[in-house]
Amino acid sequence: MLLLLAAVVSGCNVSEASGGSTVIKVSENTDRQQAFTDLGLVSVLDFDVTWQDADETELVIWAEQYKGGKLDTEQIISFTTYSEEAKKKGHLGMGIVDAEDAPPMIVAYALESSMRVALEGKIDHSNAFYGWSSIDDEKVKLEIGKTYTIGAYRVSSGASIRTYNLQSEDEVKKMMKEDRTGFLLKVKLEKKQ
Repeated sequence: MLLLLAAVVSGCNVSEASGGSTVIKVSENTDRQQAFTDLGLVSVLDFDVTWQDADETELVIWAEQYKGGKLDTEQIISFTTYSEEAKKKGHLGMGIVDAEDAPPMIVAYALESSMRVALEGKIDHSNAFYGWSSIDDEKVKLEIGKTYTIGAYRVSSGASIRTYNLQSEDEVKKMMKEDRTGFLLKVKLEKKQ
């Protein structure tokens, strides 16, 4: 199953960017998303990325978990992607693998890099709505040094779930208080050291 996950996260569907900026946007109905669904696993949230000045910058990707309105102090997954090429196109995203016979796992990927981590305990989906939230804008241009929350896997604390603007820190805080638990996908573009 892990080999299949590696194959799923390594596919490529590219998009064009304009204006010389690093741009991400939500991908719709990709093979990667369908593969997770076909396996009967919880889905993946996938983004197209066009990374300008990749040879001068690094892309930092991480995931954080929140429970009961509070953000855990440690990141679940964190890695940095580098490139020697001036421009890179590909995908970044996060998936949740929650099979009945194994501990749940978080999978995060960006271009040719990926990482997966098993979680402690099951994700409690009982009597709750759950699913993905993502950035609303068609495209988000990344500014160097700024952190962006681009996606969230959410499990509601009750029989409803509302949408929030992930680009607003106040909205994300409200979302975390409303949900039973969840996972935030974050990204930051930094100058190479």
